[in-house]
Amino acid sequence: HCCESGDLMPPAPGEPEEEEEEWSDLPPVEDVAYVTYNLGDILGQRSFINTLGRIMYAGADVYAVSPNYDQVVLPGFEQINSRAPPANSEDSFSITEQLYTPRGSQSLVIGSLYKDNMALTLNS
Repeated sequence: HCCESGDLMPPAPGEPEEEEEEWSDLPPVEDVAYVTYNLGDILGQRSFINTLGRIMYAGADVYAVSPNYDQVVLPGFEQINSRAPPANSEDSFSITEQLYTPRGSQSLVIGSLYKDNMALTLNS
């Protein structure tokens, strides 16, 4: 409902409310995860990835994700081709959960395009 000035107004007493969408057919939300905006955009500086000898480098977008991110995304969205072996205490953690451990705070998840084109290894 709108008044003449364009402001939204609640329905008048006794006036029927607009029909609500039918949500009962949807499955319940079981979990929620987040992804930040590109941190370079937020901080106002561009991120780069380069090889140890700095022979090759490329711009990189960096995003923060919640620890449960890989448990919430659609199946098949994320495919893990290789990964460093987890420390014994991290064996049961998912990849994104491992990023929240002391060792993981020095780690990142990188796309295979960077890995292949820059000849990166798990110990790079």
